[in-house]
Amino acid sequence: MTLSTSRRNILAIIAVLALSAGLAMLGADSASANGNGRVIAVTGVASVDNEQVLVHIIAVVNAGRSDQEVAEAALRGVNARGLTASDYTLLANSWDQFSDGNAGNDYVVQRYNAIGEPSGARAAIDLSRATWNGADSPFAFQVPMGATNICPSLVNECKGRQAFDGNNDIAWMKLRDANTLGVTWSGTSTDEADVAFNTNFTWSNDDPASAIDIETVALHELGHVAGIGHSDVIGSIMEPVYAGIRRTLTADDIAALQAWYGSTGGATATPEPTPDTTPTATPTPEPSPTALYVGTSSAGDGVAYSTSGRNGRDLIIEVTITDGSAANTVEGASVSIAVDDESGSYGTGSGTTDANGTVRWRIKNGASGTWFTTVTSATLSGLSCGDCGEVFGYPG
Repeated sequence: MTLSTSRRNILAIIAVLALSAGLAMLGADSASANGNGRVIAVTGVASVDNEQVLVHIIAVVNAGRSDQEVAEAALRGVNARGLTASDYTLLANSWDQFSDGNAGNDYVVQRYNAIGEPSGARAAIDLSRATWNGADSPFAFQVPMGATNICPSLVNECKGRQAFDGNNDIAWMKLRDANTLGVTWSGTSTDEADVAFNTNFTWSNDDPASAIDIETVALHELGHVAGIGHSDVIGSIMEPVYAGIRRTLTADDIAALQAWYGSTGGATATPEPTPDTTPTATPTPEPSPTALYVGTSSAGDGVAYSTSGRNGRDLIIEVTITDGSAANTVEGASVSIAVDDESGSYGTGSGTTDANGTVRWRIKNGASGTWFTTVTSATLSGLSCGDCGEVFGYPG
C-alpha cells in the first residue's frame, strides 16, 4: 500500500468515527497492554495561546468499559474535543527548518525530564530517536537530548498556564486520565511538540512481557512529534495500537516521514555532499573501455544538476562516466569529486557508478546556492579518466 493511499484510508476511518465519537480507534483485534485491556488511539483538538493544538492519546480500555467511554474520558482529561470534518487538515504538520535553506538547523531539539522515569527509560527513548534519525530522510532529532527539570509547557497537567515556550520536552508524570498511556501535544502553526508518559502504568525496556515496552510507545509518540498521523497499515509503528514490542520502522512509516521531508537517497559520504547509490533496474552491457570520460569525450555533458527533496530544496549532482561514447556507459567505476561554493572549498565525495554509468551526490538545502563541481578522478580496472579536471557550475 502506498503512503498516500494509507493516509487517505486512515483519514476515512477517522471521518466515519468522528461523526459519532470524534475519535480514531482500533477494531476488535486491538492487542492488550500488559493484560490491562485493549488499546485505542484518540486524536483530539485543544487550544493553546489561541492556536489549535493536536493531542494524540494512547489509552487502555479495561474490562467493563467501552471504547467510547474511554475515548471521551481521555479527551476530557486533556480539555480537548474530538476531530470534525473541518479539522482533518490539522493532521498534516511538519517542521519548517527542514525547508528553510539553512542546513545548520536541520534537526529538532528536545529536552528530557528524568524526574519519575522508570529504569532504562532514557536509553529506550534515545534508541527510539535514533531509529527515526536512521529513516533515510533529512528529518532528524538533535543528539543528545538536553536535560531539564521543567514540566512540558503544553501538557495540561503541568502547573501554570498552558503555553508555547519554544521547547520540545519529554517527561514522565501522573496524567489526569488514569487510562492514558501517553500523550503528544503538537502545534498546528507553531513548531513545538511535548510528550508525556503516564507513571500510573508499569513500564520496562528489559522485561516487556510483564510491562509496557518504553521503546515501542516512544517510537510511536516521536512519529507524532515528526508530524506523522496514524496509519492503517498493520504492523507499522504508526498503526494506532500497542501490540507488544515493535522497535523498527516499516516501509510505510519511512514513506510517511519522506512524504514530508524527502529522502537522502540511502547513501552516505563524508563530508557533504552525500552520494546517492540507489541501484537502477535497467541493465547495461558490460563495457570494455580503453579510457574513461566524464560524459562523451567531446560534449562536456557528464555532470548534470537537478533538485529534489521537499519543495525542491536539495541539489543533486549526477556524474556519468563513459568510454567516450554516449552509448557505452561504464558500470562500477570509482569516481571522486570536489565541490566548491561561492566562499571556496565545500567538500569532497566519492562513489561508484551504477548500471547506467552514473553516480549521484546530494547537497542538503543547496538548491538556492552557486556551486562548482570538479570530477577529480574516475578509475576502473587500471583505467583512468581522460578528461577529468573540468569545472561544471550550477546554476549554469
